[in-house]
Amino acid sequence: MSEITVRPYEPRDQEQTWHVRAMTYNDGRPIPVEEQVYKTATPFVGEVDGKIVGTFVIMDMTVSRGVQAAWKTGGIAGVAVLPEARQSGVGSAMMRWSLRYMRDHGYTLAALYPFRQSYYRRFGYETCGLRVKVTCPNSRLPKIRAELPLRMLTPEQHGEIRGCYDAFAKARAGMNLREPFHWDRVIGNRTTVYAAGSPVEAYALVEHDWQFWIDQPISEIAWTTVRGYEALLSLFGSIGINKSSVSWCEPADGLMLARYDDQGVTYESE
Repeated sequence: MSEITVRPYEPRDQEQTWHVRAMTYNDGRPIPVEEQVYKTATPFVGEVDGKIVGTFVIMDMTVSRGVQAAWKTGGIAGVAVLPEARQSGVGSAMMRWSLRYMRDHGYTLAALYPFRQSYYRRFGYETCGLRVKVTCPNSRLPKIRAELPLRMLTPEQHGEIRGCYDAFAKARAGMNLREPFHWDRVIGNRTTVYAAGSPVEAYALVEHDWQFWIDQPISEIAWTTVRGYEALLSLFGSIGINKSSVSWCEPADGLMLARYDDQGVTYESE
């Protein structure tokens, strides 16, 4: 009978571990060596008879619970198992091991975005809220004259949006109160940052796609006022002028469905 072992990643594991990640997250194409780094997470591996066939990481997070409370949380991410080793118990072994590890290291909560809720529910996870993806055809974007001025921030100005995010996160339970290294992960080299107001009352992160008549995803939005949210909708109208639609995600208490819903707009829980 094969023996499954889960343990922390070691430098000698690099080649096998990144092959697992490539087969799961990179269409099977090798990941360049210069990109094989763990910047903001602690990696672990799952072995079968000494061969690495699975991997995952734990990110340090601080999760909000109202304005005052915050919990030390382990964010599970990058869960990957080689196709030929799936349904063999490796993924289950990694998830059970990770919970014991986090308990032993003082984490209060564990959190993740599941590929399937029913799978992770077996290990004690439950849905704690909805993340709603809004896809709005260009023709159905609200026609709003923004009250707040919009501006594109330079990299030196990116810190201006953090106060807006913190207020947005603390108004809801279950959001990560980000440290600087989290922001480095969220805002990549291709991300454009738009802000409404000064101080910032809303912002949007966008990776612009040059192609016409496609859906343009918005990477992230946050707002603290209705006029800030309206400024973002005005921005989406401009961004979407040569697209078929614009899509973004909101928490379950977001404003699009309640205030601006229209025929043809779709909502999906994520």
